[in-house]
Amino acid sequence: MLALLFIAAASSLEAGPADVDPAARCKALGELSLLGDDEAYYNQAKRKAKQPCEIYHAAMSAIRLFDEKKDAGLLWRGRGLLAKLHQDLVPGSLDERALKDWIAFRRAEIAWRQRDRDAGAVLAGLTEEFPLRERAFLLGETLRGFKEPELAFSALQQRALPKGRLRLMQLQGLLAFGKSAGADNESVARWQRELWTDYPDAWHAPQKIEGPTFDELDARFSVLHGRHANFDVLKESNEILRGKADDAVRCRLLYYRGAALRKLRQYNVAERTLNEAKIACEGATAAPAVKDKVDDAKKKAWYLLTQVQAIARPFEIAAQTGTAFADVYPTDPLTDDVLTHLAAAASKAGEDDAAQRLLARVVKDHPSGDLCAEASFRMAYKAYRAGDHERAANQLAAMANGPCQSDMNAKVRALYWQSRALAHLKVPQATVDEPLLAIGSAAPLSYYGVLARHRLGRTTSASSQPVAPAPVSPKAELAFAERIRGLSRYGLFTEAQQELSELEAAAEDPVAMCSLYCEAFDYYRASKPFRKTLVELLGAEPSSATEPLWRIAYPLPFADVMQKAERTERLPKDLLVSLVREESAFRLDAGSWANAYGLTQLLVATAEATAQDMGYEGKVDADALRQPVVSLTLGAHHLSMLQKRFRTVPLILAGYNAGEKAVAHWLKLRGALPLDEFIEEIPLDETRAYVKHIMSTWTIYRHLGGRELPAFDLGAARPWGRVRVTAR
Repeated sequence: MLALLFIAAASSLEAGPADVDPAARCKALGELSLLGDDEAYYNQAKRKAKQPCEIYHAAMSAIRLFDEKKDAGLLWRGRGLLAKLHQDLVPGSLDERALKDWIAFRRAEIAWRQRDRDAGAVLAGLTEEFPLRERAFLLGETLRGFKEPELAFSALQQRALPKGRLRLMQLQGLLAFGKSAGADNESVARWQRELWTDYPDAWHAPQKIEGPTFDELDARFSVLHGRHANFDVLKESNEILRGKADDAVRCRLLYYRGAALRKLRQYNVAERTLNEAKIACEGATAAPAVKDKVDDAKKKAWYLLTQVQAIARPFEIAAQTGTAFADVYPTDPLTDDVLTHLAAAASKAGEDDAAQRLLARVVKDHPSGDLCAEASFRMAYKAYRAGDHERAANQLAAMANGPCQSDMNAKVRALYWQSRALAHLKVPQATVDEPLLAIGSAAPLSYYGVLARHRLGRTTSASSQPVAPAPVSPKAELAFAERIRGLSRYGLFTEAQQELSELEAAAEDPVAMCSLYCEAFDYYRASKPFRKTLVELLGAEPSSATEPLWRIAYPLPFADVMQKAERTERLPKDLLVSLVREESAFRLDAGSWANAYGLTQLLVATAEATAQDMGYEGKVDADALRQPVVSLTLGAHHLSMLQKRFRTVPLILAGYNAGEKAVAHWLKLRGALPLDEFIEEIPLDETRAYVKHIMSTWTIYRHLGGRELPAFDLGAARPWGRVRVTAR
């Protein structure tokens, strides 16, 4: 199957219109480069490479393959192609405007790898418009340092850059030439300490430093914690804690250690470690500059301790820890989370009265908190499941104008279950349908919109035909738009993305910026604002005016590859892209704290089992899963495996998130429930939200594609013997 997907990806490179239009061939090569198979990219790029953009791709494919095979001949081939291309560019042509700066920059990067003493001059021709000029300056000074270390060193230390990629390059250059240029030992040590603190895995970064300060330790572990480098956190913290660390240091490091253990699901050890962190923080006598971080660590360790105990310990123990937290931090934003977690633990332990009291406390004391609506709903749903449908209907009706600052998802959920409660009472059908009709107006493409449409007997919407994409109309053309479009037109997506990231701060129109990111194949940055800051621009459903925005928010990257995978695995159309959008947000290098990787965010162990099932013999590890075609291949087959067992999309999605065994267990306990009730009672908050969110995303993709919208048999959730997905 993997070979078939590469054939699908490379189909536009075969004989046809792309041979007539080099730009079309170059764009196809650019997409192929993003799929992650350097061998395929190299083999395709070196064929028929005649036009400038084709030669550039041939050079880049050789350099990419060098990174994999370490064959110096490939690096020389790439350098030679770039040098010849630089000579052959026609002055003033579109090719020159799009490629000139990047040819020089890539030649400089190769020279840096080869430690070429005469290579600094290749950057001399960069234009003023090149957004990466400052980075090129640092690279150029480093190159010059191979021949003139004193001059390079002098230029590199003129000013300290802010933290980030440029500062890292600056530090590496300073350390590369500092000693030969006469840098004092104190400066060298300072740069090494900064690398150890802020860039733990960088070239030249030392493994250890002498006598790290509290702030240095905290900064380093904060970086490791943010990167989910859990095993590094455990290893390094263990070495330091075995020494003579004071209570302030112990406080912070034990917190980071406990957080790492929790992520690794080692709950018993995590509980002990987080409790030690809390005690160390309480006993620490810290200077004013450190006290805030000590107090923060105490609060977070206590919060995580409550979470861990709610999972792994009897309810009484978790309740004691959690209520004490709420008493000490009554107005803290974490407190409503603690109380809600405790309520879930109480329900699991059969302590229903305690659960209701905890939820009522959330609604009363935290009306502006992010869990107020959740707590309010759980109380109403409890009444619904207990058969007190009148009380449930009244509580759910009040949620729309109640004390909680609810978002649209919370409101339509209340409307749907209000209708379900009313259906059990002796009221006219029009009264039962009224909340469902309100959902159809407010959020027709949401998960509850799918359910409401089914309850109303409507399997499609009047507007479910595709609307022809229209160009986005930005407020004003961005000054650099033509340059980015030129790069994207030639499939130089990586280059366009790098330029955009440098220019983003200067852009005044976020919609136009999103459009350019979309053209540059950076669907993560293109769609991200439409999840938060620009979400209101979309409206309830696409219209002729908002259609282009919806297509940016819900794009179709690698469409040929995804559609081929769906056909091969007999998956419902658009399900794979819907899963990718929510799993990885289209980030090609995505990784999670749970050690899931790639577009489809598979765990390595899950990917290995999937590969074995489908007979895939390629390498399966974190690096392989970051290759889009590998991730999509295995992700699609894993969905197919789940489909064979669970058959209906919500259960398939639940299995993808929580695991096949968990869903089978839930079906054994509650499989007789109607499907909507079964989903609402999934015991894992993450999985329950995951199913609803991807169901909504799937509905939107089908709407944009003009396909029949999802419809489900809402009978008993137990799927054996019946196939209930009607959307194909």
